[in-house]
Amino acid sequence: MEREFDREAFKAYSVYYNPIKKNDLFKKALILSLQDRYLSLDKQAEYDYLKGIIKLNKLFALNNNQIRINTLPIQQLSRQGSNFIFTFSEPHNVNIGDRVAFTGIQGFVTTVSLNNQTLPIFTVTNFVHDEFSFSISTVYISGAWTPNTGSFIRHEDGSGSALATGTPKMVSDYNHLLSLKAKYLQLLSYKVSDVTNTAPIKIVLDTINNNIVSNDRIKISGVAGNTNANGEFFVRKINRKTFAVYFDKYFMMASSGNGDYQGIAVLQRIWDKVTTRLLPLNKISDEVSLINAPQIEQGNNMLKMDIATDVCDEIKMDYISNAVVFIDVNDNVINLEDIYSLEFIFIVIAKAVNLFAAEISDPEKYQTSAVEIQTQKIKED
Repeated sequence: MEREFDREAFKAYSVYYNPIKKNDLFKKALILSLQDRYLSLDKQAEYDYLKGIIKLNKLFALNNNQIRINTLPIQQLSRQGSNFIFTFSEPHNVNIGDRVAFTGIQGFVTTVSLNNQTLPIFTVTNFVHDEFSFSISTVYISGAWTPNTGSFIRHEDGSGSALATGTPKMVSDYNHLLSLKAKYLQLLSYKVSDVTNTAPIKIVLDTINNNIVSNDRIKISGVAGNTNANGEFFVRKINRKTFAVYFDKYFMMASSGNGDYQGIAVLQRIWDKVTTRLLPLNKISDEVSLINAPQIEQGNNMLKMDIATDVCDEIKMDYISNAVVFIDVNDNVINLEDIYSLEFIFIVIAKAVNLFAAEISDPEKYQTSAVEIQTQKIKED
């Protein structure tokens, strides 16, 4: 691949690029080529071809409006009775009730191994000391932790079990973000005077001064008695104080009551919006964003949602996973044709030449490489 790049870029030019610079150039070219391919995915075969590299529409839950995008080495592991205290050099983003898993821990012997890569088997039921440490409880036998061993590799909500996974709260195979849709829950201050035991269920507010309209998505909680009213619904407005709730936006699947209204209903409006990135020089604290136009910030191995006043309930991500194999000009072992099609490899080479030509301000080479990219795309299709 390096020889083909040198040929297209001309050895006289490319010789000034050392292997480190070339690897960086090939990395940029590969990421950009994968992004281009992601934007043009329209056939099942294309999805299948990239399914190990590009992850599509993956659901994640959040804590504190943020999510880790990497595993986390254990900095310190100590024991107090049956409690094992894990300390890290970066924030862990774990809440009480979450489930966690580890790998590579050496030294301790327990009735249930601390290492489990398949399912999170430990629930953080004790306490979270601070943003850098938390505890789990398990039966201790003997031994002492071997320093510099072990990593925190999986993090889920509490809906899982020893036999089933919950919703992940860590993106352990993250490499590069392609697209992210954030689901925010906006608390509404309207009081509910009745939740009818009918089909569909009707929600009666105590005021006409509300901005709920048909096709809004609403989450209802806190209802006792008529518990079928709890959940997420689409709204069909009936009058200024009343709306009915359905499970679909076409109002074909009506909700159905199962008792008299008790408790105190809490209403939250659901916003599902694709996010944009904050500019590198901007920080979340400096921005004033709208819930219908959210932004994200990446840093400290976290993706952070920007709207602190509203809860980001979950996200759906398209991303390039760490299964991607980057090009190393010093590696003569890995056969890239075992990973990517030959046509795609030529696209990456042409993209690298394109970037190289832009850097050295060679318009003729830039145009030639752009044509080559399109030619290879046609061949690949």
